[in-house]
Amino acid sequence: MRCRTPTSSSAVRRPSTPSGAPFATPSPASRASASSTTTSSSSAPGAASRRPRCPASPSTASPCGLPETSRSSPSASARRRSTEGRRRHTVLVAGGGMAGVEMAAAVADLGGSRVRVELVHSGAAILPELRETQPRLAARAEDELARLGVRVRLGVRLASVTEHAAHLSDGTHLPVSTVIATIGQRAVQVPGLDALRDPRGRLVTRSDLSVIEGVWAAGDSACVVHPTRGEPVPANALWAIKAGEHVGANLARTIRGRATRPFAYRGLGQAASFGLGRSISELYGIPFTGWVAWVLRLTFFLRFMPSRRKAAQVVGDFARRAAYSRRAHVSAPVDAPAAAVATARTA
Repeated sequence: MRCRTPTSSSAVRRPSTPSGAPFATPSPASRASASSTTTSSSSAPGAASRRPRCPASPSTASPCGLPETSRSSPSASARRRSTEGRRRHTVLVAGGGMAGVEMAAAVADLGGSRVRVELVHSGAAILPELRETQPRLAARAEDELARLGVRVRLGVRLASVTEHAAHLSDGTHLPVSTVIATIGQRAVQVPGLDALRDPRGRLVTRSDLSVIEGVWAAGDSACVVHPTRGEPVPANALWAIKAGEHVGANLARTIRGRATRPFAYRGLGQAASFGLGRSISELYGIPFTGWVAWVLRLTFFLRFMPSRRKAAQVVGDFARRAAYSRRAHVSAPVDAPAAAVATARTA
């Protein structure tokens, strides 16, 4: 195609496509339209240096008859990416004990508005062991979860997990990308010891943590009685560490032909963190909240680090976290407001 400028102009240009190929020859009506367009544009000073445009077809909104992509509504792929993005940032935590509550709070605190956290617990209330002795601390934990935007579902269990969803025992289907289980471990059933188990399947130990001659137990698989209170000790990491150390020491004594010693550890307490300066803790039966509880928990944590170097790294991480929190405030998720703790019970 050869587009002409008015006769008063001596410039004649051959427009081409970006690839260099000439345009197809237009119809007479289109040629007349092109001529009138060029004439009106050439009347201005310097019009000879302008490149004439190819006429657009009435049925299209782009030059040279190329279809224009509609921008009024998102494409199917964009909607799919948006849906997958929301799914990627949904985290489900199974288990409403101390570990599950602290894990859900940590994910919500670190993720902020980028994540949505669901906490599923099969019981009627979270933190059942703490609630029996320290109901005020348990209530404080519920308030902290609500502040962080964590939704708590009570009376339901995690039934199954697929690639993109979690299925609960009440039939609820939750699109999620990450599932964290803090529901503990079931005791391994060793044949021949059925008469020595408690109703939960744990091996009942003697005062020195032996079950019978030559059999010892500690941790989740053992029912260890508190040396002063006469009730089973909590099934957490601190008690498992201390019981394991005691079993090892008694095994060494037995090999050397010496008498074993009773387990005398009385425990320190328990604690959970809900963000920098926000914590609950119990030390020898005395409850603490806020910064005091947070410092106590950090002290417990550093005490059981495998080395001083690891403990120093933890302190450095907390210091960087505190500096970052001053620069950018972490808000609660937009689609999960910090309202009252939601409950969902099975029929």
